[in-house]
Amino acid sequence: MNKYISILIFLLLFVSFKDCCGYNIENQEGMDDFTFSSDNVLLVTEVKGTVEIYPGGGDERVLLKTGDTISLKDILKTEEESKVKLLFSDGSVLKIAPDSSCELNTCEDGIELKVSSGKIWSNIRSDRKNKIVFVTDSAGFRIKGGEFELEASNKETILTVSSGEGEFSNSSGFVSVKEKTRYSATSGKAPSEVKKISEDEMKFTWANFGNPRVMVVIEELNLDKPNLVSAMESAINSALSDAYYYLVDPVQINTIRQSDEAKKGVAGDLLSAATLGKRLQSDIIIIGKVETEYVGEMQTSQNKIITSQARCDIRVVISDTAQIILAKKLTEKGTSLSSESAGMKAIEKIAREISKELVWEIPVKYTVVSNSHRAIQLVITDCNFASRDRIIQYLKTIPCVGEKVYPRSFENSIAILDVEYIGTSESLSDELMKIGDPGVEITGITMNRIDFKVKSEK
Repeated sequence: MNKYISILIFLLLFVSFKDCCGYNIENQEGMDDFTFSSDNVLLVTEVKGTVEIYPGGGDERVLLKTGDTISLKDILKTEEESKVKLLFSDGSVLKIAPDSSCELNTCEDGIELKVSSGKIWSNIRSDRKNKIVFVTDSAGFRIKGGEFELEASNKETILTVSSGEGEFSNSSGFVSVKEKTRYSATSGKAPSEVKKISEDEMKFTWANFGNPRVMVVIEELNLDKPNLVSAMESAINSALSDAYYYLVDPVQINTIRQSDEAKKGVAGDLLSAATLGKRLQSDIIIIGKVETEYVGEMQTSQNKIITSQARCDIRVVISDTAQIILAKKLTEKGTSLSSESAGMKAIEKIAREISKELVWEIPVKYTVVSNSHRAIQLVITDCNFASRDRIIQYLKTIPCVGEKVYPRSFENSIAILDVEYIGTSESLSDELMKIGDPGVEITGITMNRIDFKVKSEK
């Protein structure tokens, strides 16, 4: 029951109306516009292992699942080899590592997250209206936006800042933090810089947890001439990589770039775009076109300044459903001594703007789609009738499934079931792994399908 109440609260928070304060995403198709109107609630977008929540800081213990929400005063704890990804209303992300304990509160600056123990990673928007303060037993960290990792024990707090600005302080003093730097603070001793960190040390490898796999296909024409290497595609890939998205290798994308599906997808055919995404096993495909045209020129005392304009039409599509979650149409102008150079400057302007927006907007939109009521197909191999029936009975005990299990076919030891589920296929696969009889092994997961086999009895 708590699960359904949490999801209902979350969906209500996403009701859109123009005069409501909050974060509004525009220029999109395929979904209703929405506003995530409260910053006092965090959405759980991915859970691995056992994560507990104590609502309101009380004694009641609830196991957290994808699609649940974290509210003020809630205490969250992750067990060994468990972690959770949380989403703020503006797309800012918080990930909590194993063996950690946190509590969400309000403070004078906005939101306070108390980290009693363990480790967190976060990427915060620099243009947030409400600031976020991270507090431990030995220090506090106010960030203006950026990426960092914070590790807390009862004696020491270690802060590693990859990007952004802020203040790291306690009762003994403070230090203004800089990017690519690690700091330490202990009770009774002011925070201090430990060392500058290298590019390799800034790669928080666990920060990619819960992120979708993305492929980017952009056709780029500068004054009707194709650019062999798309500046926009490269910029989007770079921004998503920096935000720890899983990316399809551009070398793989080059093998399908001239296919009929790619050409149709670039032109706006959603089914073709989705076909490409599924072929290269991506959850999301970002696809579209950017092109430039000559606008005019102006003679100065020394040079002739030429202006070109770039236009782009980009769509973000769910591979398994061919559903648009974002659509962007932008124009920008560039000036230079040649029309080609002016065109490239215009493309680069759009690329920077689009890349920045996608990093923050994809998590919000993808999360809404991922946690809506969806049909997920289960394909079970090495299965007999008895095993299939036990799996069906187990599925009906899962709170977000209930009676909505529909057997479709059974042939050559392969059973196919359709399940209506609130949550992601990843969270449902975690539930399936808990089946004791028969034991199962997951062999493949996409957004709307789970492949697994029944383990042979020894």
